[in-house]
Amino acid sequence: MFLTTEQSKSQTIPTLLEELELKPKKYACRRVSDENDVEGCTLDCIAAIQALKNRGFDAQDLVADFTLGTKAMSAALVAAGVEETLGRLSYIHGKRGKGGIVISGTEHASSLEPTRLTIRRMTEQAIAQFNAPRFDTCVDMLDQIEGMTGLESVSQTMDTLQTLAEGYRSWDQFDYPSAMAHLNSLRRDERGPEWGLEDKLKKHKTFLHRVIHSEYGVERAVDLWNSAEKRKAEGRFDDAIARLYRLMEYIAQVQLFNNHRGLETRDLN
Repeated sequence: MFLTTEQSKSQTIPTLLEELELKPKKYACRRVSDENDVEGCTLDCIAAIQALKNRGFDAQDLVADFTLGTKAMSAALVAAGVEETLGRLSYIHGKRGKGGIVISGTEHASSLEPTRLTIRRMTEQAIAQFNAPRFDTCVDMLDQIEGMTGLESVSQTMDTLQTLAEGYRSWDQFDYPSAMAHLNSLRRDERGPEWGLEDKLKKHKTFLHRVIHSEYGVERAVDLWNSAEKRKAEGRFDDAIARLYRLMEYIAQVQLFNNHRGLETRDLN
């Protein structure tokens, strides 16, 4: 598929078709709305890519060549290729001849895989969800990213983020042993120093240790309060109230245990 201007359709495309020996049914042309409008061209490029997808082409099998066209069109095609996660972006450079076409025999191809850029953007979004904190959404996004690449460096980063997200999700659900197991599974060299997490992880694991080993301690009360505050901030008021009710019940359990020789509510008749 060729993305054209009025001028290129009449001057450049015929030369290209002759060079490539393309038959009429082997190609298609789509006119961009304004060859100097980057945003408009980007939308035109996205529409062209989606048209190809609708015809059964897989995005990973598509190559976008941004060699020709105005600077706005080239920038737009790159932006659209990254947005639609195409398999490859390509640029042919060399000596140019008639119609601005690179002369055969002088061409050199450069390319990049926009999947890496997409993964970088999605990773930043996943981290934003982690910091929100919306751990379920973060885990779902990391699962999606994991399936997009087999690069070892990317997989290692995803594994570390996944472990962190699952650990804090378990904590958010009051599954303290699972949270501790996930955080303990992180090796000391797994991005902790680089991300500035070492001190926080140490403090959080100390807190979890106290919660796990003290069924009736102040740490559990603090955690219930913090969880209620978080739900309130998210606008989930029913969940916040439920946690406050549980907090009041827990305070009564602590008083019963501490003031009546370890008596627990399950021991009452």
